[in-house]
Amino acid sequence: MMSTAGEHGLRTQGRSKHLANLALVFYRRGGTYRDLGGFLKALFGEVTAQGVARLRLQSIECRHNRGAHYKALQECTDRSPFLDDHYHRPCLAVGSWEKGKNPGLVADDICKQAERFLDGMGKAVIEGILADHRWEPGRSSEDEYSQQSLPPWEKEDEDISRHPTPKKPRFLKQDRLASRAASVSLSDALRGDSPDTTYSGDSLFDHEDIREMLGHNPLVEEDEMGEEELGSQDTVDCPSEVESDANINVTAQRSSTKIRAATLGYLWRFADDPLGLRREFRRLKNESDDQWVLHLCGCGLSVMDQDRKVWGCAEKSHLILGGRELNDNHRTFHRTIALAQEDDYTQLCGIIHRASGGTGLF
Repeated sequence: MMSTAGEHGLRTQGRSKHLANLALVFYRRGGTYRDLGGFLKALFGEVTAQGVARLRLQSIECRHNRGAHYKALQECTDRSPFLDDHYHRPCLAVGSWEKGKNPGLVADDICKQAERFLDGMGKAVIEGILADHRWEPGRSSEDEYSQQSLPPWEKEDEDISRHPTPKKPRFLKQDRLASRAASVSLSDALRGDSPDTTYSGDSLFDHEDIREMLGHNPLVEEDEMGEEELGSQDTVDCPSEVESDANINVTAQRSSTKIRAATLGYLWRFADDPLGLRREFRRLKNESDDQWVLHLCGCGLSVMDQDRKVWGCAEKSHLILGGRELNDNHRTFHRTIALAQEDDYTQLCGIIHRASGGTGLF
């Protein structure tokens, strides 16, 4: 995935804010990373869930699907360079076409679908959840920060007499246990097994996940929080990127700022692994200046092919995280691969796979 340093900086700053907004939806409803995985599976059409209109993933007109290297991939006699499944998965795209960028999905629509998803699980907003628990950047004590970073239901019982103005705890222990038990209901139903309340992947979202939003009013729309220059207000009946559903009503007035489809596609890879999903979600959000979503297929950016628009890829198996140096290596290799003749394609890919930074490219 190719971009300039300036473009990358702007994009990743937005990525952190968009992911924090999505985390806030789950945080305010007592959601877990297992719930997020269930939502991503519903969003990308692996399962159906109440309130979620699945994205319309479509095969794109690239060299892997029906172009110059398609035949070589499908009919090569020496398959040793292409044993992994991702080589044979088509490049898929969803979202709005923007030249030189990965396709975009309206972040506000994604958050609203997440709200409806959790509403369908019976997880309503917990009133006053952020009222007494705010992250303060000036704190230097790691222990103090770790306590501040926990939502009310994850804090250990503490001696409230130590506080100058003691307040009655918002959640009793039995309430916390009930919240945790309910939090895995849909995901367990999708997987068809019994709830595993001991699995740490069922831990709730905490302040670490919404840190970027704690200085703002969580109920204020994104375009009112200093990002109006990134998008405008649209009037819509249904997002163009999702299938229409008679039971789903999209708010007519919403921010049109976009999250890249590949960002969600990358997280989709970990939908069945709550611990991995939490780890990668935080890497994407907290290391946005250092970690880029890279495409093993080299088809990440939307381009014009003569007078035809070609969308960028968001297929989950084609996506990895990497830094600037790896991105530069990928760019060099993919330029070489794109020029290769069909008869040389297999051998060239095998050579590149043995080179530094060439693993998995095709």
